[in-house]
Amino acid sequence: MGYNVNHTLYADTREMVRKSTGTPSHEYMIVNASVQYLVDGKKSPKQLGNVVERLHNVPATLKAVELKDWVYNGLYRKLRRDSEDFPWNKNCFEMCGPGQRYLEEDPNSAPMYEYCFKVGRKNGVACRTFSTNTHVEVNLVVKKEVWKRVEQWIWDAQVRDCGSAMSQYLQWVSPLWPLLL
Repeated sequence: MGYNVNHTLYADTREMVRKSTGTPSHEYMIVNASVQYLVDGKKSPKQLGNVVERLHNVPATLKAVELKDWVYNGLYRKLRRDSEDFPWNKNCFEMCGPGQRYLEEDPNSAPMYEYCFKVGRKNGVACRTFSTNTHVEVNLVVKKEVWKRVEQWIWDAQVRDCGSAMSQYLQWVSPLWPLLL
């Protein structure tokens, strides 16, 4: 037995066969996304309310602007709910990754693509392979100048809600005043 003519192209076709059968045809990742804001005097940001979402099937090759759009659209509903319907737009945020690394430096690169690879070793040779559905962390951090407006907006909304609740209570109680005296 041993090697014969059928094995001569083995070295050349091995890589092609590995790519066609061993790896997925699409490169997706799972993004754990949240919205955070900076607190004066603190080193790390604080999470805004319960604005957290796990976004599945996000293409790993998305450029920085496209990834920011994807994350913003995935968080928008919860963001509006937890900020009393503040009029947000994508320019209110900076996109950061693990360790608060700024991800929008190079608009032509896919900032999270490198996080989706794992290094394997076989016969002493290191080989990088894409790992589908890798969990990555992306945070939208509210810019400082925007956060001041958001705080004021939330405060005003709470005062309005408190005022309307009090007026409803007084409307309900006012016919009872003569009985209470």
